[in-house]
Amino acid sequence: MDGRELQRKKQEKKDREELKNRLSAPQHIVYNRFEEHVRVEDFKQNERAADYYGYDRLMKLDTLYGRIQMGYHPGRDQAFLYANIKTSLYDSAPYAFQRSYMEIRGMKELKTGAYANQNTAWSSRRIADSSVILYKAQNKPWDESSVRPYLGRANLGALRKTMPFLLRDEEQQKRLGLLTEQAERKAQIQEILSGRETEKEFGQKNAAVAALRAEQLAAEKQMEDLEALFGKKQLMSINFFHRINMAFDLQKIKMFDYYRTIRMQRALKAENAAAAEDTSGSRNKKKDTKTTKAEG
Repeated sequence: MDGRELQRKKQEKKDREELKNRLSAPQHIVYNRFEEHVRVEDFKQNERAADYYGYDRLMKLDTLYGRIQMGYHPGRDQAFLYANIKTSLYDSAPYAFQRSYMEIRGMKELKTGAYANQNTAWSSRRIADSSVILYKAQNKPWDESSVRPYLGRANLGALRKTMPFLLRDEEQQKRLGLLTEQAERKAQIQEILSGRETEKEFGQKNAAVAALRAEQLAAEKQMEDLEALFGKKQLMSINFFHRINMAFDLQKIKMFDYYRTIRMQRALKAENAAAAEDTSGSRNKKKDTKTTKAEG
């Protein structure tokens, strides 16, 4: 076995251990009602916006390696998923205070002109891609088709790291490859056992068949492991989307009515303010006209 093959096997073993740890990490799940107006953790909003709405968190799934939060944006009238990785054995990510501090510091230095001479390692790709927010514009419940189109994008690594149960293509491809190899071994065994042979050839054929049988057993063991891993990922995916859809569906009617009323009140308030401003402007204009006539 050459050095490249040994390095490849070591990397595959490391990847398997990482996947196992991410899938088997204990989960802390919290459900929130929108009336609580719980903020989305590690997400920074612009509270100075003219039409500011706070995001209401409806569910949080927290593990050692990442956090997935499902919330509702009243301004856009859409649900969203916010996924961010944590600093761990496999990842490196800034925590909330560090990220907000570096953003404020960068804006201040940009104004003074000294920003170009500063160390910009904090804005590297690995840190910049540590969080992803995904809005659902479809008028249907969350499912794998809502997230799967974004898993392969290079700048959305946080989705793959926090939702490893959605990545099942590799297990399917490996299983198909093992099935093809098993069919080839079966054909080889039938070819070896067919026909007559001498006593010497009989021993050689038995040794060849025994080696192929051993390869078959090893391949069957690999297929069982792949099927178990595939089934675990599929079950985790079903449970995850069931949880977020349940957290949203149980309160969406009351939540929609509440924020519809809030939007109507804001619109009415804006109209009244505009009408008051127009009235004040017309009064000032009449007053100026009278003043001009009196001076004339």
